Amino acid sequence: MAAQDPREIVVGPLVIWLAAAVEAEDSVSATPSGNWGKVGTSGDENYTEDGVTITHSQTVQEHRAVGATGPLKATRTEESLTIAFTLMDMSIAQLTKLLNNTTKSTDTTPNIDYIGLRRGPDITVLSAIARGTGLSPSGAYNIQLYVPRCYNKLGDISPVFNKGTPVGCAAVFSALEYQSAATEEQRFGRWVVQTS
Repeated sequence: MAAQDPREIVVGPLVIWLAAAVEAEDSVSATPSGNWGKVGTSGDENYTEDGVTITHSQTVQEHRAVGATGPLKATRTEESLTIAFTLMDMSIAQLTKLLNNTTKSTDTTPNIDYIGLRRGPDITVLSAIARGTGLSPSGAYNIQLYVPRCYNKLGDISPVFNKGTPVGCAAVFSALEYQSAATEEQRFGRWVVQTS
């Protein structure tokens, strides 16, 4: 029996980065820079222990014929890609990213930061990177999911304020097709694994 390489079992958190759509994908080997902004002042240390969930879902229609008992063909009628996490960083600068990427304002009587709570009819489209530093199954390299176009799908942002539990805001960023992608398969983006 061949020895198992434990690097193929990936364990660790992802950090989310957002930018205005369509921001160019940063190299998997470098910290996102330029227009990319990290979600959570301390990144993964500002997400609940549920971590970051990547879901690639689909709806498949099976087609049957009167002369056969099993399906003869299957077609995919819908698919979606989502990135979900709960942010515990309640700073105004971070909440802007969940509330339609709005702008933080300030005032000086007293010194305050604030945002308006109405999101309006327009949905802000963003780009996203979900980065795992040192999580490559090929060694101490990075992995990343790049989504050129997405939006915060979660309709209700419902922070709960109570005794003994950190306040968190759930977010679900859902991919939109990017019709100018290099290939049809990359319309939702790319999953990249650094190998050396």
